[in-house]
Amino acid sequence: MTNLTPLNKTSEKRRTQFFKNIKKAVNQNNLSHEQKQNLCKQEAAYQKFKYQPDALSEEQRLAQFKEILASQSALFYECASEELAEKLEELLKEHSDENEILIGKNSDVEKFGLTKSETINFIEVESFEKNKENYNLTSALTTAFAAASETGTLFLSSGPENPTWLNYLAKCHFVLLDKSTLCQTYEQAFELGRKQQESTNQPFPPRSINMISGPSRTADIEQTLTLGAHGPIELIILIYSSKENASEN
Repeated sequence: MTNLTPLNKTSEKRRTQFFKNIKKAVNQNNLSHEQKQNLCKQEAAYQKFKYQPDALSEEQRLAQFKEILASQSALFYECASEELAEKLEELLKEHSDENEILIGKNSDVEKFGLTKSETINFIEVESFEKNKENYNLTSALTTAFAAASETGTLFLSSGPENPTWLNYLAKCHFVLLDKSTLCQTYEQAFELGRKQQESTNQPFPPRSINMISGPSRTADIEQTLTLGAHGPIELIILIYSSKENASEN
């Protein structure tokens, strides 16, 4: 299980100042008595919560994450790491007309034995770019290095094994997430990413970090919600737990 460290005083001061700036912009003098009471209640709840990592247990973070993902039209499935291949095969049949799925170079999916599947054809980016005319790919698979339960947000770092464009061009986007990397806040997710990169002697942050909260959407046209406007129509998250993590819990 990944150990999460509490926010330091500097981070807490920045959050507090951020909310103070919002209050000034809102100009509370023009608010009704009821609106002022609601703001006071929200501030009291924040002061009590303090965004500490022990404010929510692992199961509470998971429940919060599921609830927010559902409200954002994302799909969520939980399974053991050894069940990932079977689950992915099932979901690909259900959500795609193709048995092919695009992955990055030396993708992490190999360590789960996914590429040994007899029913899924995994296509690496390099092969796809050389023979685009031979493929009609509608699905992509990437991995998230962390997630924040407070907003239902996935954090994906860029790199050869996780090309940024995979997150946006496929109609159906599958994302693998290790249960032990489910944090509560953005700050904890970034701190976790920093520790992961340091353990492999890689710089942090990478060239880009993509934060994804649900499938692509817009309501610009006549205030009608449309999915898939600027990216995937479907976001499917597979959150897995390894035997090692299960024994530690």
